[in-house]
Amino acid sequence: MNNALSGNANLTERAVNLAVQNYVDQALLPYHQSLNKRLPKYASHIRTGMDLLRGYVIPEIRTKNHRKTKSEYQSAFFTVQRDMSPNLKLALDVLSYSGVVSQLGTVKIANGTGPRYLVNLALMAAEKAFDTQKTSEAIARLSLTDYREFSSTDPQIQTYLSSLLAPNEACPDCSAPILSNAKFCSECGYKVVATSIVSTLLEESVNALSLSERLQDRVRPKFPTVGSIVQAKRDELMTIPYIKGVRSRIIKNAADEFISG
Repeated sequence: MNNALSGNANLTERAVNLAVQNYVDQALLPYHQSLNKRLPKYASHIRTGMDLLRGYVIPEIRTKNHRKTKSEYQSAFFTVQRDMSPNLKLALDVLSYSGVVSQLGTVKIANGTGPRYLVNLALMAAEKAFDTQKTSEAIARLSLTDYREFSSTDPQIQTYLSSLLAPNEACPDCSAPILSNAKFCSECGYKVVATSIVSTLLEESVNALSLSERLQDRVRPKFPTVGSIVQAKRDELMTIPYIKGVRSRIIKNAADEFISG
């Protein structure tokens, strides 16, 4: 709402749409992608879950929404049978953790019941998954009973999940594929060195923090990394022009939240 009202006397549909797109591009998707560094053990599920959602699930809901019906309902919901594979369940759980989807109860579907998921409405709008560009109108027409149902054995879903079984790293000694979480190379026995998650996060650029571009630009010359901000005192941050008590606290909080996840 703050972004939509920024520089506008009135809350217009165009301002809302721009704010929604900015939220998706600058906050929602970057946060989900940053989980790769916080949860490296589940990096493949983080990537595959997002690919599945944007490459298959949302397009299917979009097709449903653009189909003319008497009810004129719009949907942002989908369900999967309860007996879904553990890999799919984990991918959806990670999407729920980052706020990309939300689980809203259980519904009756073919051959039993299944969890109902809501796709983040900002992402739905950004992906043009509604039959109207007026986000407020689409939200007013949402129905909890209108959802796209997916089988737990859907071949399209299985295609995405198959990538989780493929090795995603190479041995630095012999270049043989290494499965995620492996401690040794199966070919040459090379010991895989685990990298400290915290140290990796501390080395990240200040650009990774949930701060406006203007604040990032002001902080970067003196404090270029997340670690430098974590170690800095607020008094040191306040030596930067235009950064005083409130903004120094915002910057420190952003760095702490980035490290803690």
